[in-house]
Amino acid sequence: MDAVRMRALARYALWPLLLIAAAVAPARAAEDPWAAFERPWFERITTQDGLPHEAVSALAQDADGALWIGTFGGLARFDGHRMTVFSQPVDDADGKLPDGYVRALLALDDGRVLVGTNTGGLVVYQPRTRRFEPVALGRQRLLTQKVFSLSHAQAGTVLVTTEQGVDRYDPATGKAVPIALEGFPVGYSPRIFRALEERDGSLWLAANPGLFVRRPGQATFDRVQGQGAFAQTLREDLVWSLHRDRKGRLWVGTGRSGVILIDPDGRQWSPPTLSGPSSLSGARTVRDFLEFDDGRMWVAIDGMGMVNCTADCASASLLRSDRTDPSSLSGDGIRQMLRDRSGNVWLATELGLSRYEETEPVATLISGGESKVPELVGNRVSAVMVDARGRIWLGLSRGGLSVLDLKAGTSRKIDLPGSQASQYIRAIMMAPDGGIWVGAQGVYRIDPQTLTVTGRVLPQIDTRVISLAHADGEAMVGTYDGLYRVDLREGRIRRFVHRPGDPTSLVNDQIQALSRVQGRWWISTVGGLSRQWADGEGFDSYRHDPARPDSLPQDYITPLKADPKHGRVWIGTFGGIAWLRTPLPEGDLQFHPIRDGLPDLHVNCVVVDRQGDVWLSTGTGVARIDGHALSLRSIGKRDGLQAGGFSYDSGTLGPNGEVLFGGASGLVVIRPQRVDTRLQDRHALPLVLTGLSVNGAARALLRDGQGRQRITLAPGERDLRADFALLDFRAVRETTYAYRLSGFQREWTQVEAGMPPTAVYTNLPAGQYTLELRATTSGLGARTVQAEIPLVLQPMLYETRWARALMVLSVLGLMLLLLYLRERWSRHKAAELGRIIDARTRELRDANARLDEMANVDGLTGVLTRRRVLEIAEGEFAQARACGRPFSLVMMDLDEFKRVNDTHGHPAGDAVLRACAVAARQALRGEDAVGRYGGEELLICLPGAPARGACEFAERLRASLERLEVPIDGKLLRVTASFGVATLMPEDDSLTALLARADESLYAAKRGGRNQVRCASDRGLRVPPDSRV
Repeated sequence: MDAVRMRALARYALWPLLLIAAAVAPARAAEDPWAAFERPWFERITTQDGLPHEAVSALAQDADGALWIGTFGGLARFDGHRMTVFSQPVDDADGKLPDGYVRALLALDDGRVLVGTNTGGLVVYQPRTRRFEPVALGRQRLLTQKVFSLSHAQAGTVLVTTEQGVDRYDPATGKAVPIALEGFPVGYSPRIFRALEERDGSLWLAANPGLFVRRPGQATFDRVQGQGAFAQTLREDLVWSLHRDRKGRLWVGTGRSGVILIDPDGRQWSPPTLSGPSSLSGARTVRDFLEFDDGRMWVAIDGMGMVNCTADCASASLLRSDRTDPSSLSGDGIRQMLRDRSGNVWLATELGLSRYEETEPVATLISGGESKVPELVGNRVSAVMVDARGRIWLGLSRGGLSVLDLKAGTSRKIDLPGSQASQYIRAIMMAPDGGIWVGAQGVYRIDPQTLTVTGRVLPQIDTRVISLAHADGEAMVGTYDGLYRVDLREGRIRRFVHRPGDPTSLVNDQIQALSRVQGRWWISTVGGLSRQWADGEGFDSYRHDPARPDSLPQDYITPLKADPKHGRVWIGTFGGIAWLRTPLPEGDLQFHPIRDGLPDLHVNCVVVDRQGDVWLSTGTGVARIDGHALSLRSIGKRDGLQAGGFSYDSGTLGPNGEVLFGGASGLVVIRPQRVDTRLQDRHALPLVLTGLSVNGAARALLRDGQGRQRITLAPGERDLRADFALLDFRAVRETTYAYRLSGFQREWTQVEAGMPPTAVYTNLPAGQYTLELRATTSGLGARTVQAEIPLVLQPMLYETRWARALMVLSVLGLMLLLLYLRERWSRHKAAELGRIIDARTRELRDANARLDEMANVDGLTGVLTRRRVLEIAEGEFAQARACGRPFSLVMMDLDEFKRVNDTHGHPAGDAVLRACAVAARQALRGEDAVGRYGGEELLICLPGAPARGACEFAERLRASLERLEVPIDGKLLRVTASFGVATLMPEDDSLTALLARADESLYAAKRGGRNQVRCASDRGLRVPPDSRV
């Protein structure tokens, strides 16, 4: 096929997609003017977060709220902070997961979880025992069936579809009964991909191929015949997925033909966006459906991503994975979608798990992802302006502008001419004639009708322009080199600069922003704030004064914003935010600073919304100040804020009351009207235990008769580790945790930020306690949630009350008896008591001697222990230094000792070590000492021995060991040793220095070939003349 025909076919193939895209924008824009530019924001969970395999195949949420994740290589239980992984054992151990490839999951109300595997059949996870119990399926009662799906059915039962048909599992009995496929043609494949049982008893089966249904009162299944164009589809194509929507329609997902809808009256039809090879389904398998409360339908397409349908899929858009955008889908191969009880939507893909929040966020990000506004990809929004038509003008850091038309749902990129095309745009202004002025290297004008650059205005100003404003027939142009005032009627231009020593001049020449408040110009600079005089000829300036708490918080100033509703003017600085009470007086001003609670102190931009609440962007986040109460709260990820790094003076109020902030990731749109909803959000926040370990061993989590979690420890169990989490999975890294054990401690223990929440206790005394857990969420609707877990530590026998009472009575009785006997036999027992005391004294003395020997003598070799020999060496070292007496140390290490152990075994090595120790003891003088320094090393202390005498001693000992023969298993084993000798030198200020030189000598002997003596002198190592080399 030639290139021309290929291009023609491509144009025809794109027509349906273009029509779809055209249909989406107007429909969504009618509901939300920003809908055309927004897209779902996904959080990714991957193997780096603990998934056992990147390909996720099944999802379920258990009774506690934890998420179960089936993958191609194992099963995981996820609490938002940690993964508990279940893998297939190598030996097919009983009670373990029989197959790592999990195809289906279903949670039961009692906490059990059904797990359908690829080759291991169906198993049931029992939380009380932490075991997987197999369930026999099919007529042949097999344990190795391939399970395709699990779904709830009537009377609390579960439908299990496999390669051999469909079974009905009863959780009450733990048994599965096969459903006869009566009515299926002879020889027809029994493979069933999905089953759907409805309230009236109708049972639908997605088969291989086709769709079957058994109506109430029927004993056999009828094949659903396709109408018109669907005849062939339902005859030949596989049916993979089924869903009954709120309007009573049955959605049928096929293997190659997209989606078929069957109305309650039996009429069959298909949305154009989801049928045919050129549709968004792309002739791929439709894996799953997810219906939202607002009527939207998400359709999972294997390998194509997810189709977002509105208005019965008359409008649709395709969401796909973008490897360069971490907020897009993890992957395009979506196997299952799950909406949990907290409003999260989870999508299982071949490249990990994706999470989407269904709730409407306060803040959304408009970025370049998925070509919504392609020019924002990698581009910082450095300026924001709204024109009279409600269009949003964005200045870009890499040059040019982007214009968002909310009414049309379109964006347009505008480039400045020539060398200005790459200029960083920080200033945009709508002039009195409606033209758009843009600050670059000079000022340029854009026609508001055609959006074309008409040329340069104010050619006299040929410098970098960073701020623009106009009022009352004059325009103000801020630059790095001062301020220009332009008379728009007569064209006169006057420049204002800072003059050192002149307090009436500008406070600084770098004009960051320009504001008009109460008919006066306010000039924000990097060195303070200036207010122009009423006659325009001079300025009052204000700076930070450390001696005045009511001065500006800092001198790097953002534009002033007035709040007429509450009579304030707000000023942002790089040291916090401050406000002034209006009307503003002449001369000195009293600033009211606010610093506490800000995301950081570098305030980049301030916007006052229509309700008088103050929004401010910082380098890392956004905060809101209640205009009435002046209370401050930061916006977090729970509110939808997915970006930081905001630009200086890049913000304004949108055409519909939105607050707009520009930054490194794009444009953040904040809806103040959604704040009340967020503040009143009281959706369930389940704070529960998610893992338990007792005395180092994992323990099942138990509940009492009311379903509440509890912990009971048996006698002797005293160490506890309890994992817990807030199971709404939102902004988990922004949630803070604490815990305490009531009855044991009063203060709360804070969990370190970023660490998984875990309560740890050791050596707990017996008793009844309450483990109190606390979680505090972030954002506008920040809440604190607490949970109480009863904890019972059962006592040992001697810790029970009656045992203690008996012990007290016994002690009292014994005391009375002793008093009685003492009174009656005092004289008779006096002498006997004296004898007993003498005997016990001797026994104690002997015991102390034995203990001293045990503490000071090495049990294997009979020489001193390391501690004792070092004590002796320290004493002798100190005495030698004080008296000038010679003192030497000998380090002895057996050669090739490891080979003795490896060849003859450790008992032989012990025998050799004992024999060498005996030889060393026999070589000692009366005041010498030898101890086991470590392993096969001995340390010998030689008080009074000079260097030559110590070396000769070591040589004699080396020679005697060389002649030593140790009998091992009827054989004589010979050993040798290496020696390192060090003698006290004047510069040796500690025993450590002397030991180091002896150790260095020893290693020199080792390196020199072993079985030799090396001595350390003041000039280094030398070989004694009588030692072998």
